[in-house]
Amino acid sequence: MKSPNLNDEEFHSGHMPDYLKCDSCRAISYQMQEYLSKWESKISAVKEGKAVLNESDYTDALEKCCSQSWEKHGVIEVNGIKRLSGPGLETEDFTGVMVMSGPWPGRLFKMCQAYLGEFSEEDIYNEFRKNRDYLEDFLCFGKNGACTKHKSFQTAFKDEI
Repeated sequence: MKSPNLNDEEFHSGHMPDYLKCDSCRAISYQMQEYLSKWESKISAVKEGKAVLNESDYTDALEKCCSQSWEKHGVIEVNGIKRLSGPGLETEDFTGVMVMSGPWPGRLFKMCQAYLGEFSEEDIYNEFRKNRDYLEDFLCFGKNGACTKHKSFQTAFKDEI
């Protein structure tokens, strides 16, 4: 096993490489789901049998999600393809050498913040409440989502892991 061979752009750029944007979006949406679920479990307001966060709560949850350390995420090479690995991704349990830290936490933070700028916290929370397990469909596979261009690649690759 060897670590992924990162070129200068991959290692030094402040932006997420295009080929990792779909994985990154999926990791971010997973973390948003986790944070919103945890915040809902702490509250007592219930609507239609489900906990409901007020605006300040879901805004805080999403902002704390983006501000987390992102240290559990990194890049791993799977079948010769560089992929993001970490919680919420199928590559999380893949055996191999993962390049962690470095530019990846900062890039995930920037992407997460960009989603909060592109979508309102209210829209994200409403989508989460509609279909908790598929927030990634809203963020990543929508009309302009990071995975829209790579959906067939992601589906095909998922079968290989």
